[in-house]
Amino acid sequence: MKYYSKLLFLPILLLFINSCEVENILTDDELIDAIINSEDKISVLENDLPYLIKNSISNEMPDDFIEDAKLAPSLGYQLGMMSIDVFNMGIKSGDVFFDTDGRKLERSKDFDKKDKKKRSKPCFKLKYPLSLELPDGKIIKVNDRKEHCDVVKTYNSESKSDRKEIKLLFPVTVTFYDDDKNLIEKVMDSEKDLQELKETCEQKDTKERKN
Repeated sequence: MKYYSKLLFLPILLLFINSCEVENILTDDELIDAIINSEDKISVLENDLPYLIKNSISNEMPDDFIEDAKLAPSLGYQLGMMSIDVFNMGIKSGDVFFDTDGRKLERSKDFDKKDKKKRSKPCFKLKYPLSLELPDGKIIKVNDRKEHCDVVKTYNSESKSDRKEIKLLFPVTVTFYDDDKNLIEKVMDSEKDLQELKETCEQKDTKERKN
């Protein structure tokens, strides 16, 4: 009886060992390339993505939204992102990749040095509601990030052949943390004010990384 129990247990053990080995076969760089080159990718709805993916995008990419989502079975997800950043609104911000469990895949440092499109994490957030001006002069008030994303997504899907800039109407209020980690609200009267704030943040971020 013990002999047969061992025989029944053996396939399960081998399956477990094999699955663990598969997870460690590919580096993140290799898995990303495998997802990109997969001919079996299928489109998936944003609502059907694993919670870990949606949570990662919400926390790490607050100025981006998912334009297109694809799954390479047994490999992972490739998400085409688009920006609602003040200076890049409606511009494609590149692809991000996740494994099938929802872990974000990261390119190696050597690859990142070659990636000139890589953007730093935003240091401030727009406070809603705010108003957007479409290229045809129409002004739309958006009450939250979702409405903001929907407006940009809808405009881009309807104007693929002749995309023009969507403008943010000033003044706007932004929130950010000061050096003492206090949450600050500040009114920006122009795009120039926002640009100066962004440059200050980037200089500070560069200095911290060097230290």
